Amino acid sequence: MKSILAVLLLLCGSGLTAGTFAWRERLQRRPYLPLEIAPVVDFSNLESGIVVRNRGADALRYGGYTADSPQKYFEAFRDGRWIDDGWDWCGTGMEEYEIPAGASVVFHLKLSPSREDIRIYTLIRSSDERRESLVLIAEIKAKAAEPGATDNPDDA
Repeated sequence: MKSILAVLLLLCGSGLTAGTFAWRERLQRRPYLPLEIAPVVDFSNLESGIVVRNRGADALRYGGYTADSPQKYFEAFRDGRWIDDGWDWCGTGMEEYEIPAGASVVFHLKLSPSREDIRIYTLIRSSDERRESLVLIAEIKAKAAEPGATDNPDDA
């Protein structure tokens, strides 16, 4: 009985892990048209926030835990190409937020330094829920390792 339970946990766990990296494939299966007018995004100053401006005549929607923290989808630059690198949140506790026509919202990201270049996207939908687009909200260059730095805490 214990071995069956262990196998089930292993299978479920590996499926969940693999699924977190395949976010693009999941989104591509959704039956939505792209947004007619994509929002304008300014991520030139990540410390003060990412400004997302709705240029359209209708409100846009996005999901997140708070209005300034949308659901995020990640890519990492590895082996000379961009690959899906997970997404955050299972959706529990997430709410819908709106960017009124002609208005802006400011997103704040809490990120750890990375040794890889990363891109961060969020999913923005039309107010009628018939259109959606994956919108690039940040592109962050890798932090170079400091001379003598190591990933091994035992080397410190």
